[in-house]
Amino acid sequence: MKIDLTTRLKAIEEYQKTKSLKTVAKRYNIHYATLSRWVKKINEDRILYHRPWNRMPPEVEETIMMLKENNPGTTLNQAKQRLLEKGIHISIKGIYDIWNRYGLAKRLVDDPFSFFVQETSETKNCLEYVRYLLKREPSDKTLKNVAKILNSLPGYPVNYDDILEQIPEDLLSLRRNFDKLYSQFLKIPTPEFYKKIHKLRLQFEKKRLYYSAIIAGLSEILALHWMRTPEKEIALNDHLRRLKGKLRDPILNFQLTFLEATARIELMEVEKAKKLMLKVRRLLRSLPYSSFYESYGDVMTFMSDYRSALVYQQKASEMVKDDDAKNRLYFKIGLSLTIDGRHREAIKYLNMAQIEFRNKYFASYALTQALAYLGLGRIEKAL
Repeated sequence: MKIDLTTRLKAIEEYQKTKSLKTVAKRYNIHYATLSRWVKKINEDRILYHRPWNRMPPEVEETIMMLKENNPGTTLNQAKQRLLEKGIHISIKGIYDIWNRYGLAKRLVDDPFSFFVQETSETKNCLEYVRYLLKREPSDKTLKNVAKILNSLPGYPVNYDDILEQIPEDLLSLRRNFDKLYSQFLKIPTPEFYKKIHKLRLQFEKKRLYYSAIIAGLSEILALHWMRTPEKEIALNDHLRRLKGKLRDPILNFQLTFLEATARIELMEVEKAKKLMLKVRRLLRSLPYSSFYESYGDVMTFMSDYRSALVYQQKASEMVKDDDAKNRLYFKIGLSLTIDGRHREAIKYLNMAQIEFRNKYFASYALTQALAYLGLGRIEKAL
């Protein structure tokens, strides 16, 4: 029976407390010699990130990855041809899998501004071990060893922000520094975030890591948006489009077009914003995901097109399963209905939205609910 790494680490921790191999081994239904081997490996730091046996050599994978980094518009067929010229034989699927592991092919639809990738069994084992190391001995030597492990990962999986938070920036690679910084968005002052992300983007560009520069640039635009500098947003957007070249990625195209539209709205350039949102709407045909529907609906409320906003907010609410996301969307639907004068329907959705007092939307939620009740003439409820 194969025992997962998390269980192994628990058994090792128990042994380190009790110093009884046989007692702990019996509890986990394993032979004490097996537990002894695990302890030995842990003490020698031999449980690291291991590449599967059937992977190409690291230097070859890096060559394949850099084709996309240096020229984001490179297609799979073009990459295969260039690799053949270098004497590297690999299938289209093999190239795609490498790009995907590095976060260069398939972006996370729930978090498209990040470089995070889907968790795999190999990265899960690696990061569970890293957590164990940091818990056991958070020394400078451990931090350096952990940083080395993290930097060796092709892509960083979601839900492991806590590990990056413990590692000093000077020990992390450019990519891991971006992963760490991205997880700090809106947790640190926006001007501070902007300075750091701006510096990272320029470093990516200096090293000709243009795909990474584009992703970092998207976060930079978000920071500029929060700092209310639409002219700078548009200028950077144009720059990122030039870096993107002929890359046909619906998610990146959606983000760039969507972000320019929000900047144009802030500049009161309504006609330009409308044209951009028509492009966004066309892109939604190939992006049937709740996060994109919700974003589209949000912008349509800024443009006072509440009926269009409602259509996409309702589509998004039907797709999400997370309770917090559902409550947020029910509130947004209630807000759109209230502004559109459909107060009875608004109350229905607002009552479905379980927005708690500590929630960041609570003040807006309470005000919207009061306005909806006032619209129905129910003053006592509004108060």
